[in-house]
Amino acid sequence: MVDTAALVTLLAPYLPSLIKGSEKVSEGLLQEAGKDTWQIAKAIWEKLWPKIESKEAAKEAVEDFAKEVNDKDTEAAFRRQLKKILDADETLEKQVKKLMEENNPTSKSVNVEQTGNFNQTAGDSAKQIGQIGSARDITM
Repeated sequence: MVDTAALVTLLAPYLPSLIKGSEKVSEGLLQEAGKDTWQIAKAIWEKLWPKIESKEAAKEAVEDFAKEVNDKDTEAAFRRQLKKILDADETLEKQVKKLMEENNPTSKSVNVEQTGNFNQTAGDSAKQIGQIGSARDITM
C-alpha cells in the first residue's frame, strides 16, 4: 500500500508545474528540493495524472491543494482522492509504490507527534529524539 501522506509530501512543491504540464520548475525549488526529487515527482505524476484528470473530484482536489498547499483540508481531500484512485487500480498502485521505494531517501517521510514531558521517541533509522526522564527506569 502506498503511503499517501508521503506521496502528497513528495508531490506538493511541484504541483503547480506538474498540473500545467511544465517541464521546468524554478531554480530555487530545484536547489531546495533537489533535481532527483523533481524527476521522481514527474515520473509518479505521469502515472497518476491520467486517472486524476478523468475523475472530476480528484482533479478539483489536486487543483485546490496546489493553490493552498498549507491547508490541511485541501491536503486531506487530495490524499483521499489519491487513495481512491490507487485502491481502484492495483497496477498503478504497484507502479507508484515501486517508484517511491526505488527512490527511498528522497521520498520517505516520517511524522512524529510528541506530547507531554520527558518523552522518548524513536525516529527514522533508530535515532532517539527527546529526553529521558529518569535513568533508573531504563535498561540499555
